[in-house]
Amino acid sequence: MYQKDNRFYADWRDRRGVRRRKAFTTEDDARQYEEERKSAARPKRKGGVRQSRESSSPSLRRGSRVKTKRAASGTRTPAPRQSTS
Repeated sequence: MYQKDNRFYADWRDRRGVRRRKAFTTEDDARQYEEERKSAARPKRKGGVRQSRESSSPSLRRGSRVKTKRAASGTRTPAPRQSTS
């Protein structure tokens, strides 16, 4: 919440993360409205319910990167160059 001139602004982000603001004449009204909007945008989650790691896609898991091809000696193979003629 912030004040500008004679107005008090409730300042929050909605469920999509878009910043929203609404003006009020009293500080109490602005604070109350801001708290209501913040709690509506971030609903409480049920405790103990977690998604298993196996159900997430491999590309989103930590440490799963595309590996580069390596030659038998353990060094990287250079990409073939294109000739410009």
